[in-house]
Amino acid sequence: GRSESHTDEAVQPLYAEWSRASVPIAATILASLGQIELHLTACCAARADADAALERGVEQVKAVMGLHVYSTDGRALEEIVGEMLASRNLPIAIAESCTGGLIASRLTDVSGSSRYVERGVVAYSNASKVELLGVPAELIAATGAVSEPVATKMAEGIRAGARVDIGVGVTGIA
Repeated sequence: GRSESHTDEAVQPLYAEWSRASVPIAATILASLGQIELHLTACCAARADADAALERGVEQVKAVMGLHVYSTDGRALEEIVGEMLASRNLPIAIAESCTGGLIASRLTDVSGSSRYVERGVVAYSNASKVELLGVPAELIAATGAVSEPVATKMAEGIRAGARVDIGVGVTGIA
């Protein structure tokens, strides 16, 4: 949910501090599909000093960015989510509308994802939301297909139908 410029703005105060440090840290910010990457580099004569400076830098970024940091070693979000689901033995099912299966695709791109991904359904039309997920047609008429109540019913419907612990419902405007 954070943009590249918003992330850069939040981390900006650290840049000046890092440039004045005994082991300076340089940062490169990159936006890619669904994530913002902040790459830190440090150069000095002793590798241990550079490593220590980078560890401090990472901790500072984590303090500024809080829960928005999900990886400090380059692992993708879908890997992190998969590890969390697998370690807790929590199967997941996904009901997607506007994302057209992208969430399920990203989760299943990870080797071993069959341990935690049960199924995914693309319910793009209102009729499919009703027929496949049990979303009441009256709810769609009252709140619109792109609404929190419909997304909640999509999640409940896929969770119940798949008999899993976690159901995710996604709707929106493509």
